[in-house]
Amino acid sequence: VLIAKAGDTALYSFYEFDWGDSWKSLLDLKPKYPKHLPIFNEANLRDEAKKNQAVIYLSKGNETHWLIPINSSWHSTLYDEFDPSNLGNKPLFYYLKYSNSFGIRDKILGLGALSIVSSTSDSYNIYSDRTAHYFFKYFDQPVGKALIEARNRNYELSQIMKNKNIYEKEYYDTILLGDPSISFDPNLHLEQSVNIKEENGNFAAEYSFDPSYKIIDYDSNSYIIFEDADDYFVDENKPIIPIYKKEFMLPADSELLGFSIKLSNKTYDNIELPIIPSDPDHFTNETFNGMFPEENYWNLEARLLDNRTIFTGLFSPIVYYSNNTAKIFERINISLKYKSPLEILEISAKDIKQGESEKIDLNLFSNLNQNKEAEIILKIQTDGFENISARKAEIKPGG
Repeated sequence: VLIAKAGDTALYSFYEFDWGDSWKSLLDLKPKYPKHLPIFNEANLRDEAKKNQAVIYLSKGNETHWLIPINSSWHSTLYDEFDPSNLGNKPLFYYLKYSNSFGIRDKILGLGALSIVSSTSDSYNIYSDRTAHYFFKYFDQPVGKALIEARNRNYELSQIMKNKNIYEKEYYDTILLGDPSISFDPNLHLEQSVNIKEENGNFAAEYSFDPSYKIIDYDSNSYIIFEDADDYFVDENKPIIPIYKKEFMLPADSELLGFSIKLSNKTYDNIELPIIPSDPDHFTNETFNGMFPEENYWNLEARLLDNRTIFTGLFSPIVYYSNNTAKIFERINISLKYKSPLEILEISAKDIKQGESEKIDLNLFSNLNQNKEAEIILKIQTDGFENISARKAEIKPGG
C-alpha cells in the first residue's frame, strides 16, 4: 500500500500508518506504535511493484502515464508523470482505479500483462475499498470470477447505501480485459465428505447448509444481505436473488433415482426489495408484482467421459413479495437417492502424521454379482507435500 499525502494533514497522516497490529495490541493491553506505510513516490512504487506479479493502483493517471504527488499544500497537489513501462518488471495483472484508466490498456497489455481491471469513465467520488471489497475478498479465485462477485455485490449494495450511485456506477464502469482465468492465490477449500448411506442396495446422500445473512437497518429501511452466496440471479424489474450452488459427484455407471429438499423458513416484513431500475434506453421499467422467484431450486445432471455423473443443485435462500415481505430459508436439507455398482460409504483417517505408517479404513458397498479385483489409489496432498499410494484389493458383493 502506498499513500499519497494531500489536503488535511491530520486526516491523511492517520491513513499513512498501519493500524492493524496496533488495534490488536490495544485490545491485548500491550499498545504498540503503528508502523508508517511506504510513502507514495517513484522509488517506493518501483520497489513495491518488483516484488509482485499483481499491481493495484488506486491513484491518478491518464491514457499514457500515472501521476505521482511531489508536493502538497492545503489547497493543491503537484504531480510528476510516471511511465509504468519503467516499473522494472512485468506484472501479469493490473487493477487500475482512476478516471478512464481503460485508456492505458494498450500500453499495459504491451508490457506483457495478461489481465487488467479498469474503469471506462470518470471517477466522480474519492475511491475507497467499499466498491472493491468483494473483488479482493475473492482474489483467491480466478480474476474473472472475483470481478463477477464484486459486480454482483455492488449491484445489490446500490439499494441499501445512501450514495447508491457509487455502486451502480461501479457495476457498469468496471471491466476486465484479457485472461479471466489467471489466479494468484488459489485457496484450497476443505469440506467434509457428504454422508452416504446404503438402503436396500441403493444409496442415499444427504447434505444440509445454512445460508449466512444479515438484516441491516438503514435510514428507516430494512435490507437483507447474504454474505456467502456463490452467485446472483438478476432479472429485469425483479429483486436480485442470491444463488447457492452445490455439486455432488456420483460414481461411474450410477443412476439417479430421486432428489428432494426440506426447508426451514422464517418470514420478515417491511423489507426493501433489491430492484435496480432498468436502463430506459434498452428496457421498460415495470412495477414488480407477486413473488420472486416462483421456484427456489433448480438442478441438472451431466455425464462425464469416465461415466461418472455430476449432479448440480442451484438454490435460492429467499423469496421476495411485492408487499415488502421476504421469506428466508434458514436451513436447506438436500437428499439424493441413486443406485451404483460400487460406492464408498466412509473413509476413516484420523490423526494421520507424515513420515509414519498409518492406517486408513475404507467402507465399501458392492452391488456386483461376483468378486472383483480392484486397484485403490489414495492421494494425500498438502502444501509442499504429495503422496500417492496404490493397493490391490478384492471386493466382494455386499458391504
